Amino acid sequence: MGKYFFLLIDAYTKWPEVYTIPNITTAITIDKCREIFSRFGIPEVLVSDNGSQFTSEEFRLFMEKNGIIHKRSAPYHPSTNGQVERNVQTLKNKLKTVSCNHSDIDKVVCNILLNYRRTPHATTGESPASLMFNRQIRSRLDIMLPTTLLPENPKCEMNSKLRRLQVDDRVSVRDYTSTEKYQFGIVIEVLGKLHYNVKLDDGRIWKRHINQIHKIGSIKPTWEDQMKYDYGDPGPVTHTHTQTPQQLTTIPAQDEEQNITNATPIVTGPAPIPERRPQRQIMPRKMLTYDEEFNQVPN
Repeated sequence: MGKYFFLLIDAYTKWPEVYTIPNITTAITIDKCREIFSRFGIPEVLVSDNGSQFTSEEFRLFMEKNGIIHKRSAPYHPSTNGQVERNVQTLKNKLKTVSCNHSDIDKVVCNILLNYRRTPHATTGESPASLMFNRQIRSRLDIMLPTTLLPENPKCEMNSKLRRLQVDDRVSVRDYTSTEKYQFGIVIEVLGKLHYNVKLDDGRIWKRHINQIHKIGSIKPTWEDQMKYDYGDPGPVTHTHTQTPQQLTTIPAQDEEQNITNATPIVTGPAPIPERRPQRQIMPRKMLTYDEEFNQVPN
């Protein structure tokens, strides 16, 4: 299909790397090698064919600077580098089997590599991914298998110190859309250990982190209460409660000496709003006549 492919195979794990390149110049070959080396490390030995990009002086200096022993196969004897030649045949056969156009060729190559990397190799008996990462990479076939959640690390102590909220908890959440710093609402959904969905009093639903949420109890301040608290009001301040508090309760206290049970009344309810400091009244200055102002004796 008029495409060039750059192939590199790890001799031990059989892990393949395939790149679609526009041409086979030395500069592009060095860029792809540098990208692969940054991911898996610099190899000790590199075996290639006798292409002009591998025999150039620029590629020789690149191998020498990275301390890589470069070996080339004998002319007209491709079996010297048999692993890569075998993968060339495998890639060509897969591309012929899958009918694709020029725009989908990169996607098809990725699917071929995914299946090849997770398939057990005939020589090693294990998949290239298992030898490379010591684990099997995930594919769409794993969706049909039952999932098992990983246990939490007992050494991680931060999970026990997190604040937890429950559904229907009365909270204040951080507001980033207006001049108001906080909005009030209730928790309607627990999304995880750190995230919650909060339904505000005006009906909006916000997703917030636990650091952006504060539990405020059962008192629900209204908009009028907030305005009176900010600007002052000589009249009484009312509050709206989600539940009616008990206005007067008694707690028995036992006197050890006289053995007399005394009832101490405790009043529960909303905390009183602090009164604003009265403003100082400025008296109007008395206007003096010219003679009175002239005859004033300074102190």
